[in-house]
Amino acid sequence: MVYSDCGYQWNMMKGVVSMNIMASLFNACDPIKPPREGTYVDCSSARGGDIVYTLARDIRWVESQTCLLFSGHSGSGKSTELRRLCERLENPEMDSQERFLPIYIDSDDHVSPSDPEVTEILLAIVGSVAETLRDKEDICLESSYLESRWNEFKDILTASVDIEKTELSLAKFAKFTVKLKQAATESRRKVRAKLAPQLPSLIDEINLVLSRARVELVQRGYKDLVLVIDNLEKIPDVTDYTTGEEIYHRLFITGGQQLGAIEARIVLTLPLSLIHSSRGRQLAQNLGEEPIVLPMVKVEEKDGKPYNKGLELIRTVLRRRFESVDLKCEEVFDSTNAFDYICRMSGGHVRNLLMYFRSSLNHADSLPITEDAVRRGVRRHINAYSRSIPEENWKFLARLHLDPDRHIPRDDVHHEMLRDLTVLEYINGGEPWYAVNPVVRELEKFKRAVQEMKKVNSSETDGTKPINDNESTA
Repeated sequence: MVYSDCGYQWNMMKGVVSMNIMASLFNACDPIKPPREGTYVDCSSARGGDIVYTLARDIRWVESQTCLLFSGHSGSGKSTELRRLCERLENPEMDSQERFLPIYIDSDDHVSPSDPEVTEILLAIVGSVAETLRDKEDICLESSYLESRWNEFKDILTASVDIEKTELSLAKFAKFTVKLKQAATESRRKVRAKLAPQLPSLIDEINLVLSRARVELVQRGYKDLVLVIDNLEKIPDVTDYTTGEEIYHRLFITGGQQLGAIEARIVLTLPLSLIHSSRGRQLAQNLGEEPIVLPMVKVEEKDGKPYNKGLELIRTVLRRRFESVDLKCEEVFDSTNAFDYICRMSGGHVRNLLMYFRSSLNHADSLPITEDAVRRGVRRHINAYSRSIPEENWKFLARLHLDPDRHIPRDDVHHEMLRDLTVLEYINGGEPWYAVNPVVRELEKFKRAVQEMKKVNSSETDGTKPINDNESTA
């Protein structure tokens, strides 16, 4: 009995240790948080070029003012690349390169996704610049004009009283916009109503504040500051029911002109679907900059054959996460088939890769993870697409899959499919091309749609009409 109890306790201890390892692995592969130190993988060679290098070069080359547009699929790694950009600007790789102070502004903190307005972005710029300069360089920015505006609307939010007690500089505007986002719609609109008639004056004052900040920064060895406004691409493309105005037009077209009046180097994220629309062309014309797109990591060629270089990079993304908790790949997966399957199914989309892995881990009782557990984990996401794809879209997906050029038209249907990741964008030799998400290709509805499209294409080629099941063949 004693030996039996010891064996039971030993097995229990092994089970606890195994679960602890799996929990560590689960957290190391968080698809939302930025990669931990030492786990970042440079996938630029399979994305068509080094996006960070391109952005940094454009920022250094421009004499004073620019608004660079940056886009890509949700979860493709834009925020990670923008943080790398901030690091490269502040800590140049070469001594001869000029040093910049990046001001990173996460619009998730300041802008309501259901009721976005450029006013909040402008106030967030003021507050974030003041906050960063105070914390990093002990520079206190002041503006009598902005202070008077603060006194006009501070009582709209009772929580702003607490902000005023702790903030003595313009940095309080950063915290104010956070409070404003959390407030009722009516409160936001009251603030906007107070600022709307004075918007040109507000922009002029922001430019004056930035000019003063520039003087202080030059004395500390910086060339200039750079505004990096992230996560605006998460704003949904809807219509404001109170005004009938399209959100994208208000925020990016009208708002883009206002942001373009800010005299600074700006990097601005925007939705991929907007770039593929006529409004995207209008925005590019207004700001004088073509958007820079972060594509998927290419894991296959246009013809569907594996692209081994890209696949190896995607494998490395997972390996680095495993190594961060002292695990080797062969300790995590029981076969290379299991490892390769999850990498291929990701389509080169890093967030999906991590999501699929965590789902697979949930189907495993212990390490290593079996191929069956991996397929069951990925199946969860395959089924999710099955439920979300509109019936009329299957023919468009089949047509794209059979198109040797892999091009898509500029229409609302394909914009929507880009937004929901049903279709993924890649770069090959500088030219974008598109592919149906690999998990969507696993669905029977998709396979049937491809077969039907092949029949239609064949009948058009040989001049025959496809036979309808309800028609007589006599």
